Amino acid sequence: MPKPTVALVTGCFDLLHYGHFKFLKFAKSHSDTLIIGLESDQFLQKHKGPSRPLFTQKIRKYCLEQLKSVDKVIYIPNHANYLKLLQKINPALLIISSNDSKYKEKYQICQQLGIKLIIFPRLKKYSTSKIISLDTFEFH
Repeated sequence: MPKPTVALVTGCFDLLHYGHFKFLKFAKSHSDTLIIGLESDQFLQKHKGPSRPLFTQKIRKYCLEQLKSVDKVIYIPNHANYLKLLQKINPALLIISSNDSKYKEKYQICQQLGIKLIIFPRLKKYSTSKIISLDTFEFH
C-alpha cells in the first residue's frame, strides 16, 4: 500500500473567495492529506496594511477547517522559517500560487529537502484586496 501523499500550502486566507477555493481544490487533487500553514495576524498587518487582517488567525483557522478539501490547519509563526516548517511537516508536496513572493526561497528549500514544488496559476481577477476595494472587483 503506497504511503499517503501529504501536501502543504501556506497563506493568509483573510477573506475566503473563489480563488482560494479553486487553489485549495487544486491542492487537494494532488494529495491525500492537505495541510494549510496559516500566516499570523502580524504578518498580514505588515504585508497587507494596518487595516488587515479582517479576521483573526483563530477565525481564519476555524473557517478553513470547515472546508472538505482541508485536512489540517496549523499556525505559522510571525517570522516563518520555511526550512524548519518543511522539515517539521515533511510533506511530499509544497503547492504555491504563481504569484508567491517567496518562490525562489521555497524552490531552493524544496530542492534541498526532496519535496516536489507544484505551482497553481493564480486567478488574477480574484483577491481579498480587490474584494475590499469593491470599485475594482467584478462579481462574475
